[in-house]
Amino acid sequence: MNKHYIFVYGTLMNGQALNKMLVEGQYMHKAQTTGYALYARGIPYMVDDSTQPSWPTRPRTLPRVQGELWKVSDNTLALLDQLEGHPHAYKREEVRLHCAAANYAWRQRKVQAYIYQHEPPVGAVLVESGDFNDYKQKVAT
Repeated sequence: MNKHYIFVYGTLMNGQALNKMLVEGQYMHKAQTTGYALYARGIPYMVDDSTQPSWPTRPRTLPRVQGELWKVSDNTLALLDQLEGHPHAYKREEVRLHCAAANYAWRQRKVQAYIYQHEPPVGAVLVESGDFNDYKQKVAT
């Protein structure tokens, strides 16, 4: 049975509603992407930043999306594909991630992992921090 790395950045993360889908997976590290932006409208949408129009107040640094790296089986990957509607809704593709060590210092080492990417719907807002938890806190207050 093959093992796959997957980067989760929203409702599949630890403490979120759909994390139970990863019950057979193994949490590896905190991780982040570069060159991707995070939008949200209730749920998160991660997109390749180069495909988005320029923002009026564009951050000076490359956008990053914060999340978690998990190792999953073929079966779990197939379940996630079904959950995310791959390839018709969210599209699974491979990216390189920066990973955090146990002390959360970002390593220079990069890891190949799958992400699920989706164009944001009308009304979605840019999550400038790249962290879905920040968005959820702002919405809750």
